Amino acid sequence: LVGSSSGAMAVLLQADLVGSLLSPITKYGVIEDAGWYRSSADLDWGLDRGDWMDKMRVMYDVMELATNQACEAAFAQAPWQCILPTNIFPFISSPTFVLEAAYDSGQILSILLLDCSTYGQDLSECDAGDRADIDALGVATSASITAALRSTTHHVARSGAFVSACL
Repeated sequence: LVGSSSGAMAVLLQADLVGSLLSPITKYGVIEDAGWYRSSADLDWGLDRGDWMDKMRVMYDVMELATNQACEAAFAQAPWQCILPTNIFPFISSPTFVLEAAYDSGQILSILLLDCSTYGQDLSECDAGDRADIDALGVATSASITAALRSTTHHVARSGAFVSACL
């Protein structure tokens, strides 16, 4: 099962459901591509970027999304947080491979709110503070994926990732 960007978030939400519908002899796995949105992404820089998290909360409420029941039990006070890859990943039992850009252009634009470097642009229009924020995004994304892969013995044994340093 493969999904990219927001579709990657949907793949993680439905990974185990789809796997449960297949014959036990079917080799099955999940590829999450360019959708690794972290639950603390709006807080990492100490700035008020809560608008992004508010949008995630509204999306959950409006769409009445079905997520992982174990995740929702763990996040009982805020089950909407289970639509975020960092939160749901430990609860997924399907083998999962994460493909992600450490410096994801979509996150640079939608979370960091920087338009100095996005799709098809270099860093020449970014000031030193912008570049520091972009660098911090890459470090935090890589660390978050590493932590997710180590979150359960299942993921240590059966999941993996490729995190590109490309912008």
